Amino acid sequence: TVGSDASVCSMCTAGYSGTSSGGTSGCALCDAATPYTEAGNGQTCVALSCSLVPASGWLVVPAAVTAIGYQAFYGCSVLTSLSFESGSELETIGQYAFRSTGLTSIIVPASVTTIGYGAFYLCYDLTSLSFESGSELETIGDYAFYSTGLTSIIVPASVTTIGDYAF
Repeated sequence: TVGSDASVCSMCTAGYSGTSSGGTSGCALCDAATPYTEAGNGQTCVALSCSLVPASGWLVVPAAVTAIGYQAFYGCSVLTSLSFESGSELETIGQYAFRSTGLTSIIVPASVTTIGYGAFYLCYDLTSLSFESGSELETIGDYAFYSTGLTSIIVPASVTTIGDYAF
């Protein structure tokens, strides 16, 4: 059976990697550097990085991803479009996650609570930013959207902290 407990899975559920059989589990949680499994069914953990961006420049982030880590796409100029699968569980966009990318627009999932330091810093082509309705965003870090092409933004009512030079 598929399970979310590392001790009871024959095929690993999302967020786990490995394989198991006969009740003996080989499933393990992905570590912080590799925050999700590509398919969740015995696949190895794959870190979000520029190497996952197809030639089209459009990346779809799987719903099971809860964090986009430190410098995940830093300098990835080929990344121009980003979307999130329906039911996104993303909570954190980490420090410098999209710094110096070619992103032109982004719709931040409602589940995101933190946008880290410099997350979109130096994204000169970023001209459109919006937040899904029901946004749970609480923190916009220092320099999060500094030196972008944004000319206006509507900050969700849930935001309690906006860092220095955030825009």
